[in-house]
Amino acid sequence: METPPGIQPVVRVGRAPWVVAGAVLVVATAILLDPHVELGFQPAFLPTFFTLVIASDVLTCLVLVEHYRNGGDARVLALSWAYLWSAVVVTVHSLVFPGVWSETGLLGAVPSSAPWLWTAWHVGLPVLLGLALAPWPRRLETRLADPTGRRRALLVSWALVAGLAAVVCLACTARAGSLPVIIEAGDYSVLTDTYGPWIAGANLLALVAASVGVLRRRSAGLERWALVALLASACATSLVLLAHSRFTTGWYGARLMAVTAALVVLMSMLL
Repeated sequence: METPPGIQPVVRVGRAPWVVAGAVLVVATAILLDPHVELGFQPAFLPTFFTLVIASDVLTCLVLVEHYRNGGDARVLALSWAYLWSAVVVTVHSLVFPGVWSETGLLGAVPSSAPWLWTAWHVGLPVLLGLALAPWPRRLETRLADPTGRRRALLVSWALVAGLAAVVCLACTARAGSLPVIIEAGDYSVLTDTYGPWIAGANLLALVAASVGVLRRRSAGLERWALVALLASACATSLVLLAHSRFTTGWYGARLMAVTAALVVLMSMLL
């Protein structure tokens, strides 16, 4: 039987991605029953969390790029854009987050710098994952898969994604004073009420587009795991927005979902 177009499976994983997706939904739903319970600040948690996510994102980028350079499907390149974006934004996010590297954050951060970078992370990552998995015009897929143009496609696309991420990070640090204030004393209700519907809408559209693409191509392996990563990222977004403040069950649960989104694609390839 002819293999469907799209990313070729690294291993035959059967229903494992759907089992993990179900577990993600169950855990997220359980946390959503009461996302406002205060758990307090845990000093070791954030450095560990940021280190794990950044390391996973960087390794995922490297493995995806190597796979693409060695003849992998064009969608592998598109997936690498999502994790490149995440690696850049989360790195800066960790530098400005209060209590990680300094009490008030580095890079001239203001209180709203961290939540704005969180917004950039949880919009950019799902949108790029959705773009990688959504249906493409045949001409685009053929062009990116052309062996003679792979190096150029990689360099140009990575420069564009990294450049855009750098501009966003600059706006959230050096120019943060001109951005609307969306957090006060750890409460980010303004973020949830004013921008939350748009953030959630972007996640939902990305999830729908990715699901349509994966199901239409009857994709297996890597594409299914990337869809699980997108689902976990969307759950993380929902948990944070509904928690309204930091260091609650919803806030900590969202970090668990973010780690899942960072790890599942990497683990599927390492297997």
